[in-house]
Amino acid sequence: MLLVKPKLKMARISYTVFAFVFVLLLAGCSKNADPQASDSLYWTPPGGEELMPYDPDPLVLQLSVDPVVYISHIPREQELTEDEKNDGVIVMPSTLDDILPRIVAFQGEQNAVGKEAMVMIGGDDRAPCGSILKAIDYAKKAQVKYILFYTPKSQPSGKAFNALNYRGTSQLKYFEFPKGFKPSRELAKNIVTITISKNGALQWRDTDATRENFINEMFKYVRENGPDKILLVIDVDTDAPFSTLRDVLDQARRNGISKVMIAQQQV
Repeated sequence: MLLVKPKLKMARISYTVFAFVFVLLLAGCSKNADPQASDSLYWTPPGGEELMPYDPDPLVLQLSVDPVVYISHIPREQELTEDEKNDGVIVMPSTLDDILPRIVAFQGEQNAVGKEAMVMIGGDDRAPCGSILKAIDYAKKAQVKYILFYTPKSQPSGKAFNALNYRGTSQLKYFEFPKGFKPSRELAKNIVTITISKNGALQWRDTDATRENFINEMFKYVRENGPDKILLVIDVDTDAPFSTLRDVLDQARRNGISKVMIAQQQV
């Protein structure tokens, strides 16, 4: 679960008790919380976009075959050897159940130095989309303000990198509509839904699409409407391969889209 680096382990020990106590507090408070309030954490009305803090120090969740996840965080000030800078630091595998306490411990570390906790989610080719959805849910339970996605295909499985290695890869920020939200006609025009089925097949809105069709449609839509206004909604089957979702996210990032919602496909 922890990075194989003694001084990094020592830095987290003081937050262990805090982490589990806070998890219990979250579980209790969530029963009485106003659903609208928690939903609004991931929704910024059009025209009121908030800039993310510059050059974040994220906790990285790299999903793999269910239920394996590699959880890592190497602060930018952490000294690494040249090999570690290039090849990463080995991370011991964890399971999905370890995500929430690790996020809460990370929040404690960040709060202690006056920083906002950020969680960056990615995965290797063995990860199902269901694991990505669970990771998002855990981050939401911890009320992490900035849930980000990274898309590089070259990320080695089970390796952690310094925050500086992720610079420029985290332009996709999670959002979701508040419960009961009904978009105006103008806003509805900017909502684009992509569906990924169990076998990895794509739909652009309500039309089946090959990968080439999807890329062309996205490029055309962004060129006509501008990337800043687009709200991308990706509905995924829980058994769909993350590699397909990662490709969709990467194409969105390449086209300048910055806001994405990932949700379970409704049957």
